[in-house]
Amino acid sequence: MAKSNLKYFIMLIFIFCFLIGCQKQDLHLQPSVSSKHEKTSTDHTMDQNAMNHLERKIQSLEVIEEQFEYIVGWLNNETILFIEHLNDEYVITSYNVYSGEKKRIYSSHIPILQAILSPSKTHLLIHTSPTVFEADVKVIELKEQKLIYHDRIESSEISFEWNGYDESKLFVVAFLEDWTFHTYIVNIQKKVKEEIDMPYPFAIWNDTSVLLTLDWGNDSLNMTAPILRFHNDTKDFVLKNEKYYFLQGWKGITLALGVNKDLENIADFKFYNDKWELVQKLSFPYLTEYTNREIPRFDLVDDHTFFIVAPRNCEEENIHCKFDLVKVDLFSGKQEIIIENVANEPILPSPDGDLVLSGFQFENVIQVNKKKIEPFLKIQ
Repeated sequence: MAKSNLKYFIMLIFIFCFLIGCQKQDLHLQPSVSSKHEKTSTDHTMDQNAMNHLERKIQSLEVIEEQFEYIVGWLNNETILFIEHLNDEYVITSYNVYSGEKKRIYSSHIPILQAILSPSKTHLLIHTSPTVFEADVKVIELKEQKLIYHDRIESSEISFEWNGYDESKLFVVAFLEDWTFHTYIVNIQKKVKEEIDMPYPFAIWNDTSVLLTLDWGNDSLNMTAPILRFHNDTKDFVLKNEKYYFLQGWKGITLALGVNKDLENIADFKFYNDKWELVQKLSFPYLTEYTNREIPRFDLVDDHTFFIVAPRNCEEENIHCKFDLVKVDLFSGKQEIIIENVANEPILPSPDGDLVLSGFQFENVIQVNKKKIEPFLKIQ
């Protein structure tokens, strides 16, 4: 049954999340935290990749303004996916940022509202809408370009959360016109969709069959909330003495944002592993936009490299700030400013963390090791 008793509160949360860009198409889950030996091997590979990047020149992506839709994400360390409207078709194309090579991946005769890569980049979810109140959902296996899942779900808005621990599963929330909602677990391998009872429409995966959400209760004025864990038919609280206002997850890492206990204008970023051990704690100015919280732009790659458009020198109750693109090693806590005085705009790091697309259209590219930003999209 659809939930209605929280619909007004849910509507406020949904609008809030939409404004701050926390939709899950921006989510890029990565492998779990590695051992000390694995970290050394990974770092060696990354150093070699960095040298390769330094020796190669970025080829700008030339698009026609009337045809360009949006950039989907990174398919691998040097290839992105983007969407264009060409000859009455909406076409998903791969583009190698070094060679300029393009390859047609998929096409649709109706607009592609969302295209979301799986954490391992092996599958692509495609969301179209044949009618105003229905979502058409397809999942294709990219190597063979084979359709493996197809369904239609009643909704006026819909969100998807890939499970980084078991990529055959997705958490799906279908909002209806009156802001009531249904929640589902979709298994793309078994080709089944199971409706589940979730009190809130926003959740992240914490294991193959575990979901986390913030338990806001019935009071829409709550500013922070404890973390509620759902596992099959059971639920319990984790970190019972802690309250947060935002959650994000990658395989092996959960990020919880809360207000610093001593300084109310400081936000604490706490990174936990799957055993709920604190991996790292970072603190940045607590951002506000009018009366709303603003979540900084960030992403995690290669299981320990965290990029954030970090606020500093904030004035007037943290509304007006300057921003730097900062790279943080979660293992050591080392912070490195990559670019000073950047715009507070979305970022999209490559899987190896050597390149970062930035901007509302991802129109710029940052070469991390060169600490250099340049135009990437050439819009005609």
